[in-house]
Amino acid sequence: MESLAPLLAVALVPLLTTNAGAQGDGGSGLRREGRWLQHAGRPVYLLGVDQQQLACQTDVDYARKLDLIKAAGMDKVRIWGSCYFMDPRNALQPVAFRDGRFDLDTWDDAYWVRVRDFVAQAKARDIIVEYTLFANYADPDVWSGKYSASMFWNKGRNWNGAFTGNPDGSLIPEFFCTGVAGLPSYAERTSSGHDLRYYQLRIADKAISELGGLGNVYFEVFNEWPGKAGLWQQVVSWNQEFADHVHGAGQIVTVHIADYPAAEAWPYYWDRPSVDVLGLHSYRRTPREVFDIWRLAQAKGKVLQCNESWSYREVGVATVVREAWAHFLCGVYYGCYLDAPEQIGSDDGWQTLATATRALRGVADAVRFWEMSPVDEHGQDQSALVTQGPGAKDWRVLCKPGAQYVIYCWGPPSTKEVRLRLPQGKYGYRWLDVRNGNGLGDGTVMGADVTAIPAPPATWDGDFGVALLVDRQ
Repeated sequence: MESLAPLLAVALVPLLTTNAGAQGDGGSGLRREGRWLQHAGRPVYLLGVDQQQLACQTDVDYARKLDLIKAAGMDKVRIWGSCYFMDPRNALQPVAFRDGRFDLDTWDDAYWVRVRDFVAQAKARDIIVEYTLFANYADPDVWSGKYSASMFWNKGRNWNGAFTGNPDGSLIPEFFCTGVAGLPSYAERTSSGHDLRYYQLRIADKAISELGGLGNVYFEVFNEWPGKAGLWQQVVSWNQEFADHVHGAGQIVTVHIADYPAAEAWPYYWDRPSVDVLGLHSYRRTPREVFDIWRLAQAKGKVLQCNESWSYREVGVATVVREAWAHFLCGVYYGCYLDAPEQIGSDDGWQTLATATRALRGVADAVRFWEMSPVDEHGQDQSALVTQGPGAKDWRVLCKPGAQYVIYCWGPPSTKEVRLRLPQGKYGYRWLDVRNGNGLGDGTVMGADVTAIPAPPATWDGDFGVALLVDRQ
C-alpha cells in the first residue's frame, strides 16, 4: 500500500469550503473557513485538552506542560478566564485581589502578563488556545463561595458593593439581565456606579485586547451556558448578542450549548454569522451515540466541537479514546477533560492517553478530513457503506466516497472481514491499533459493490477499537 503521507504535501487552501465568512487574522494565524478552522493557511483538526487553570495556577510550569501536550499529538488547549473554584493564594484572576477581596475596577496585571505569555508559549508550539470568558455561576455553592473562593462577582467577595444575587443563592438568571436585546435589566450597581453589563464587556474587551491579536486564540462566550435547566429560551438573546460583540471585534466565537437537547437550541444559531463554533459536552460512551448528537449539525456550515470530555480518572482511558475517535469520525473537534495540571505527564493514565492521541493525530494528518463527511449529500449515515466488521459492537465511517475512508470498529475483536461498498478501482488499505498507531496489516483490493477486506489479527483491544484507512490508488 502506498503511504498516505504524500497527501500532506498537497496544497490545501483552494479546497476549503467557503459557505461562511472567514473570521480571524487572515495571515499566518487562526481563521475560519466554513466547517473548519485553519491555522497557518491550512485546515486543522483540533485535538487537545480542557485544563481550565493551566495558565492561572501560579505553581504550574505551563511551558513544560505545553511541551507534553505537543508531544501527545495535541494542538489545542481550553483555559478559563476566571477559575473561580481556586484559592486566590495560588491562582490569579483577571481582577485584583487585596486584603481578602477582589476589586472589579482594577485589573490584576500579573494575571494578564501570565496568560499572555501562556498563549505566546502555546503559539510557539503551534497550539491553539480557546479562552472561556464566563462560566457557570448558577450553583448556590459556587455563588456563596463554599467551593469557589475566587467568585469575584459576589459582593461578599469584592470591594465594590455588588452583586447581591437572588434568594436561590446565585446570580442566574440575573447575570443575563443586562437590559439589551429585549432582556430585563438587573438594576444593581457597584459603588463606582457600574452595572453587570459594564463589567461583562470590560472583561471581554480586555481579553480581546490582550490575546485577540496573537493569532492562535478563539473565545468561548460561556461554559455550560446558561447554567440552569429550562432557562435558555428566556435568555438566548444574551448569548446571541454577546457573540455578536466578540465577533464584531474580529474574533472567532464559540457558543456552548448545555443541559438540554441540542436539537432544540441549535436552530437559534444556524444562520447567525457571529457564531463560528457550536460546542457541547457530549458525555456519551459509544460512537453511535456521539454520531446521533452531531448528525443534525453536519450540513449547517458551523465548526463543531466537544471541548470537555469524560475524565479518564472516572471512566478510564479507553472510554475517552473511543469518544475521541467518535468525534473525529463526525468531523468534530475534541478536548480531553483533565481535573488538574499535574495529570499532564503523570502515570495515572496520561501516558496511555498520550500514546493513543498521537495515533489519532497521525491519522488526522494523513487524510483530507476537511473533504470527508460522516453523512452523504442527503444526510444519510455513511456507515451504511459497511455491512460487516471485526468489532462485535459497531463501526463508524468518515469518508469521501471513491477517494478515502476512515473506518473505526470497536467491541470484542473477531476475525470477520470488512465488507465495504467501493466504486470500481484499486484501493490500498491499512489497519491500525488505535492504542499506539501500530500497523496490523495492509494490502490492496479492487473496488466492487461489496468489497471484502481481511480482518486484522485479533490482538487489538475491543474497548479502544481498531481503525482501517482505505484510499484510492
